[in-house]
Amino acid sequence: MRINLYVYVTTCLCLNPRINKEMKHKIAMMLLVPALMVCAIGCAGPSNHTERGAATGAVLGGLAGAVIGHNKNRRGAEGAAIGAVVGGLLGGAVGNQQDKNAGYK
Repeated sequence: MRINLYVYVTTCLCLNPRINKEMKHKIAMMLLVPALMVCAIGCAGPSNHTERGAATGAVLGGLAGAVIGHNKNRRGAEGAAIGAVVGGLLGGAVGNQQDKNAGYK
């Protein structure tokens, strides 16, 4: 019931003809982003070292890649994407080794 009301309020605010396009975008982002975050956070947590390592590696690699890419040639988004992929692979590999050492398959 609460989610339906949330969607209804968001839709009404965005369809109001007296609100300009920029304000509609800001309202939609302010309302939809927290809802998506709650849905994503509530879904799952990593169940083993491999998943936890991949997630941590992707986040840290993305941050490092964004900083390096921005400082090197002003391409932070490309650096973040590359860093997230590399960090996720390395973190997953380290976590997989930890799972093997702990006796998980």
